[in-house]
Amino acid sequence: MTQHPDPPATLADVARRAGVSPATVSRVLNGNYPVALDTAARVQRAVTELSYVVNGNARALAAATSDLVGIIVNDVADPFFRVDRERHPG
Repeated sequence: MTQHPDPPATLADVARRAGVSPATVSRVLNGNYPVALDTAARVQRAVTELSYVVNGNARALAAATSDLVGIIVNDVADPFFRVDRERHPG
């Protein structure tokens, strides 16, 4: 029987473990709003215990910003998009 790894912890999981709201967790992680030191410590402890990692895609979506650029082309075989195999092998 194959064991599946636990899903990654969410911001809501951290909030529940620390006994605070998701907004408070966000404020602690972003460091952009004053939070009581004992509250911030509880949040940081929950982050560590749950091995919480910020979801970059979720953060970009919430902030409505991204470092990605999309390109739409009619034909990737067009010589304009040719990859020089000698300079860029692989």
